[in-house]
Amino acid sequence: MPARGREAVICSCQIERFWKRVSRSAGCWLWTGASDGRYGQAHVNKKPVKAHRLSWILSFGDIPSGLLVLHRCDNPPCVNPAHLFLGTSQDNSDDKHAKGRNRSGIGEKCHTAVLCASLVVEIRRRHQQGESHARLAREFGVSPSSIGRAATRETWRHVP
Repeated sequence: MPARGREAVICSCQIERFWKRVSRSAGCWLWTGASDGRYGQAHVNKKPVKAHRLSWILSFGDIPSGLLVLHRCDNPPCVNPAHLFLGTSQDNSDDKHAKGRNRSGIGEKCHTAVLCASLVVEIRRRHQQGESHARLAREFGVSPSSIGRAATRETWRHVP
């Protein structure tokens, strides 16, 4: 009998092909097929579907509108239905923060950081001596507003 989800009607041959690409173990069941670089990627009727979403559909049925399929194990290639749960985008964000997976980090650990702690100390020292945000911004390669936020500890609060 075909499985049905938001993605498409899935025939039994596609179901069989899906589970053949899963390496089962006592813990995570890893998707061994194609990926988007992070999550497993399957195809149903020539349309890409994330493998963990397809695992949910095959195991539990439709994914209600507005809900995501989240991982208890925090392992993106995992398709073990026991490791998956439904949640909202807010649930996903809360889960990410609770487990310490927020990508931005602070200071140099932030993937968009241009400055480092030692430069922030220098910026603060020179700002206290009266140098303008514009001059410091040109020198350090950031915007004057970034200089202002660093100088007033709106950002880089962790730097003494």
